[in-house]
Amino acid sequence: MASGSGKRKRPERQGSYGETNGRPSPHRPEALNLAQQTQRESGRRGPPRQGKAGLSAPTSPAPAVRQSDGAPERGDGGVALAVGTVESRPATPAPAAAVQEEVVVEEVREYAYEYLTEEVLLKWEETGRQSLLDAVAADDDLIVSAVLQELVTAGLDGKLDPMVAGETVKELIARQSEDSDIAALFLDTISLLDDVDTKNTALSKIVTATGIDPEIIRQELDIALLMALGLTRTTFERMRTRKTTSLLYRQANFNLLREETEGYAKLLTDYYNAASDSVNSDDTEMAKDAFHRIMALVGAFDLDVGRVLDITLDISASLLVKSFRFFVKFYRCSSWWPQNEVLDNIQWEEREFGSLPSWALPGSGRWATSDEDRNSLLQARQARDEQFWDRVREVGLDAYFELGARRITNYEEALPVLEAEIPVQMDGRGRELNENQRKRANENREYMRRTKCLPPSGNADAAQLLGFKLRFYASPARDMEDVLPENLIYLAALLIKIGFISLRDLYPHLYPLDDNMPAYRERLEKEKADKERKERPGGGVNALAAAGALADDTLPAMNRLRNENKATSGANSPKSDKKEEEAKEELPEPTNQKLVLLKALLAIGALPEALFILGRFPWLADIDTSLPPYLQRILTRMLSKVGEESDPLQGRTDLQDTKHQLSDTVPDGEGVLKLASRQKTRSRRWLGLDEVDAGDGVEQKHYYADWDDNIPVCQTVDDVFALSSTFLGFLGFKLGLDVLNMTRMLRIAKRSLQEDSSESNRARWLEMMRRQLVPALSLTKHNLNVTEEVWDLLKMYPLTKRYDIYTEWFIGRTSRSTDVKIALDRNKAEAKDVLRRITNESGKKGARALGKVALASPGVVVATFINQLESYSNMIPGLVDSVRYFSRLGFDVLIWCLITALSGQGRDRMQADGMLTSSWLQALSRFVAALFTRYNIVDASPVLQYVASELRNGDSTDLELIDQVLAEMAGVKSDINFNDTQ
Repeated sequence: MASGSGKRKRPERQGSYGETNGRPSPHRPEALNLAQQTQRESGRRGPPRQGKAGLSAPTSPAPAVRQSDGAPERGDGGVALAVGTVESRPATPAPAAAVQEEVVVEEVREYAYEYLTEEVLLKWEETGRQSLLDAVAADDDLIVSAVLQELVTAGLDGKLDPMVAGETVKELIARQSEDSDIAALFLDTISLLDDVDTKNTALSKIVTATGIDPEIIRQELDIALLMALGLTRTTFERMRTRKTTSLLYRQANFNLLREETEGYAKLLTDYYNAASDSVNSDDTEMAKDAFHRIMALVGAFDLDVGRVLDITLDISASLLVKSFRFFVKFYRCSSWWPQNEVLDNIQWEEREFGSLPSWALPGSGRWATSDEDRNSLLQARQARDEQFWDRVREVGLDAYFELGARRITNYEEALPVLEAEIPVQMDGRGRELNENQRKRANENREYMRRTKCLPPSGNADAAQLLGFKLRFYASPARDMEDVLPENLIYLAALLIKIGFISLRDLYPHLYPLDDNMPAYRERLEKEKADKERKERPGGGVNALAAAGALADDTLPAMNRLRNENKATSGANSPKSDKKEEEAKEELPEPTNQKLVLLKALLAIGALPEALFILGRFPWLADIDTSLPPYLQRILTRMLSKVGEESDPLQGRTDLQDTKHQLSDTVPDGEGVLKLASRQKTRSRRWLGLDEVDAGDGVEQKHYYADWDDNIPVCQTVDDVFALSSTFLGFLGFKLGLDVLNMTRMLRIAKRSLQEDSSESNRARWLEMMRRQLVPALSLTKHNLNVTEEVWDLLKMYPLTKRYDIYTEWFIGRTSRSTDVKIALDRNKAEAKDVLRRITNESGKKGARALGKVALASPGVVVATFINQLESYSNMIPGLVDSVRYFSRLGFDVLIWCLITALSGQGRDRMQADGMLTSSWLQALSRFVAALFTRYNIVDASPVLQYVASELRNGDSTDLELIDQVLAEMAGVKSDINFNDTQ
C-alpha cells in the first residue's frame, strides 16, 4: 500500500495482464482454460427449470467463445451467459515486470432449438415465421412453452431481432384460444431467467413489443425483474422495506392484520354455543369454563384482547334477553372485572347485598335467586329501607345517590389524605408521566371527600368500547339504516347496574352533549305542542280550510278549460338555465342516547345513575311523554308495602283466578255442560316494561327479574311524605297518569286520616292534597273510581277547606302549571265539543257524555256551560238535565262554581237603566232554582249562606236568586217589587 493513502484504489482493468501499471489480480481458478473446458463439458445451465405448465427447459450445449466488451461475471463461479468479455488470468500472480498477453474470450450459448432452427431463421420472412405460428396452433401448452423459450433465447442471444421476437409473441397472444393463456406462459418464461439475462437490454425490448398490460406484468413478476425492465422505480425495494417495517414492527398493540380469522370464528362459535346451552343447563360453572376457553383461544391464535372484549360486548347485546344470566356470571369471573383501587388507609362498610345479585358471585352454585336467599335478604332490605328513609329526612334527595354505595367508616382519619392531591411527575424531557391516572385518582379523592363513599367501580376500557359504538350511531359516517339498537343501550344499563362499567366513563360518549341539550329541549317542546294541539278535540286540520279555491262558474266552459290547461301545463313558468342538483338525502336526527339510557336505567332499577341524568335535565320528565311510565314503575315498588296495607280487598287472593269456560256445547248424558279451566296466560321476556295481555294470550315481562333489589320501599306513612318531597317531585301532577299509584296514594291518605285525626296529620295531608293529589285528577282518563276516591278524601275536610282547594286547582297558581294547564285546556275543548251537541231534547246521551268529561276536571266543564247559559237562557232546561250523571265531586264543584259566578267578578249586576237585574244574573238565578228543584243531592246551603252574606254587606241584587228559588221549589211568586231602600 502506498504511504499516505487511506485505502488502496484498484486501477482500471486493462485488456491484458502484461501492462506494467496494473496490479496483478488474485488467483482465479475459474478463469483458467481448464476450468472453462470443464464447465463446457458439464453444461452451463445446471438443473432444468420448470415453467407454469411444467415444461423443462432443454439443456444447451457447451458455449463457444466470442469476443465482446464488458461482460458481467456470474456470482456462482460460471461464465456469464450474456454477451461480454471474460478475462483470462494466470494461475499465480505475476510480478509487475512480467507482462502477459491479454486473452479475450466471448461465450455464445448453444441452445438446442427445436422449432426456431437455423433454417427457420434464414427463411423467417418467407416461411419461417408462419411455420412457427402453425406449430403453436395445436394449443399444446408444452409446445407453446417451448416456442416462447426459444423466442426469448433467440432475442437475447441476437439470433433474432428483439422487437421481432416480441411482435411474434404478441401475435401468438392474439391467436390464442379461450382455454389458453399465452401471456401468463410468457411471463413465467422470463421470470425463470437469471440475473445476467434480466440485465440484458434486449429483454426490455421483447417485453415492450409483446403489448402486455404493464399492470399485469407488475402483478406477476418479481421486484428485481420489474426494476430491470424499468416498470418500477429504483427506490421501490427500499420504500417497500420501510413501509413493511413501519406496518409490522412499530405497533403499540397486537397487529390485527396478522391475526387468523380461524381464531375469531372459534371465538364466536364458543360464545353462541355456551350462551345457548346455559339456558336449560344446571351446570353453574359454564361461564367460568367458557372464560377459560376464550383465554385459550386468545393465546393460541394471538387474538387482540381488546378486540375480544369488543366482540364479547356485541354478543352480549344480541343475546341479552335470552342469556343475560350467563353473561353476568361470565363478566364476574373474567379478568375484565374491575378491581378495587382505593387508598390503603381507607375502611368502608360492606353491605350484605349489593347491585350484583348473589347468584352471579363465583361459587354460588345457582343461576337465579332462590327462595331461601329472598327470605334472608328480606330482613336486611327492611333494615336498609328504614335507615334510608331516615337519611332522606336528613339530607333529602342526596340519600338516593348513596343507594348501593360503600360508605367510608374512618372518614375523619382519611380526610387529610383525601384533601391532598397527587403531585405532577415529569420525565427527563419535561413531559408529565401518567397524566390520565393522576387525574382519575384526584377525581376519586374528590368524590370520596364530597360523598363520604367510595367511587363506583367500573372497567374504563369496556366503557370506552361501548362509547365508541354509541358514538357511531350519532356520527355522519352512519347510513340511513344505521339506527341505534335498543339492546346496546340496555346492555350498557345492565353493566352499569352490576358494576362492570361506570356511568362517569360512559357519559362523555353519549349523544347529544350537555351543551346541545337546550336545543333538543326546544325541538321536543315544539313537537309536543303540535301533538297536543292535534289530539285536542277540534284541533285537527280543517278539511274545508285545506281545500283549494273553487273554479269560477261564471266563465264559459271552453275558456275555463283553456285556463285550467294553461295553468297545469306551466306555459307561463320561466325556464331555469341551470339544472337542478339532486338533493342529497339528509340523515335523520340521531337518537337522544341520554334519554334512552335513562329509560333503560330506570327499567333495570339503577336508581342513582338514573337520578344523575334526571337531575341534570329534570325537564325530560315534563316534555317526553314516554318517560313517566318508567318513573311510575319505581313509585309502584316504593308504595307496595304501605299501599297493600290500605287495599280494601287485601285478603282476597283469589280475585285474579280465572273462571271455568265452556269446553263443549253438547251436554253429557245427564244434561250437564262440560266446563274446563281457561288456558293460562303465557309470559314472554323482553327489554321493555311489563305489559298485560293484549288479547293474544301473551303477557310481556321485563327480562331482569331482580330489577327492584336496590329500590327502597316505604315502611310507614312518614316515609310516604319523605317520598313525596323527593322522588315524587319528578312526576309532579303526572301522578294522575297511573291509576294504580294515584289510587294507592288516595287510599293511604284516607287510611292515615282515619287512624290519626290529629291536626298535624290533617294539615300535612291537606297540603299534599292542595299541592298534588287533587290537581292530578285532571290528568286521569275520566276514571270514575279515582274521582270517587278523591271525593272520599275531600269530604273529610270542611267546606271552606274544599273550596280553597278548588280555587287553587282551577283559578290559582296550580292552574297555571304546565301539566295542569294542558289538561284543563284539553278538558275544556272536550266540554265545548259536547255542549255543542246538547239541546233541550238531547236527553241521556248528551248527559252521559258531559258527565264523563266532568270526571277529570269538573270545574272547567261547569264554568264552560255557565258561560253558555248566561248567553242562551233558553238552554237552561237542557243544561239542567245534562248534569244528571255528575259525580258527587262534580256536584260539589258545581256549587262552588255557581257561588263564584254569582259573585259577579266585577260585572254589572243591574242593567243600564238601573231598574232591572242584569240578564246574566237572571239566567243564573233561574238555573240555580231549577237545579235545586231537580236534584235533591245538591246541597243548597252554601248558596243561601252566600246570599245572606251579601245581604249583610248591603247588596240586595241577589234577592233575584231567592225569588227564583221560591218560585221554582215552592211555587210562590212574589207580586211586590221592593225598592233599594226597602
